[in-house]
Amino acid sequence: MDQALAIVPQTTSIRSYTMPSIGPMELIVVLAIALIVLGPKRLPDAGRSLGRGIREFKGALTPGAHDEREDDPDAVRPERPAV
Repeated sequence: MDQALAIVPQTTSIRSYTMPSIGPMELIVVLAIALIVLGPKRLPDAGRSLGRGIREFKGALTPGAHDEREDDPDAVRPERPAV
């Protein structure tokens, strides 16, 4: 056997991993777990603070897009003196 055997490396396929989509069943499970963990009294506050955090994050990515004080209904605004 004078033939040289060629060693061919085994090629591995490069897989691109994508984030799976969240369907309605997964969303229901997440909300049920949040309700069990936080309870019905703290769940609205948690949602409000989550929304506020997302809004601040978006505002940090795009500065000057909108003023945080105008968007936040819970923000404490100084009262104007009566004239």
